[in-house]
Amino acid sequence: MPINRQEREEFMEDNKIKSLEELQEELVEKLNKELYDYRQSLLERTPQEVIDSAYELVCRQEISDYLVYDRYHTRPEFEALLESEDILKTAYQDWLSFDGNLREMLEYSTDETIEDIMKERNKDKEKDNKNKNVR
Repeated sequence: MPINRQEREEFMEDNKIKSLEELQEELVEKLNKELYDYRQSLLERTPQEVIDSAYELVCRQEISDYLVYDRYHTRPEFEALLESEDILKTAYQDWLSFDGNLREMLEYSTDETIEDIMKERNKDKEKDNKNKNVR
């Protein structure tokens, strides 16, 4: 026989089982602390070292945002992530082996931008030529 919501909540509370919402909150706190600690470590570095670490900082923030806002986690995933020592560092190091994909996306985007700039330039030239012919 299925149990109702209240019975389920009581069972979870009695057995100290956290809800997915509680696990999500813990993950957010953990990731925020990891980001804070990394930012604090940057403050102890030279200006050049901080500049050299800018990419890593941005990637860590993006990874955190993905884990918090864009990815659904199962209970076992939450538990594994919460037990993990440094999620963002590990994910960043794994990302570095896939970094070629970023380059490809940047190249594609830049090529599209160049095409748009060229189209706009050609429109301006056509407009100028029409204006010259009207005079």
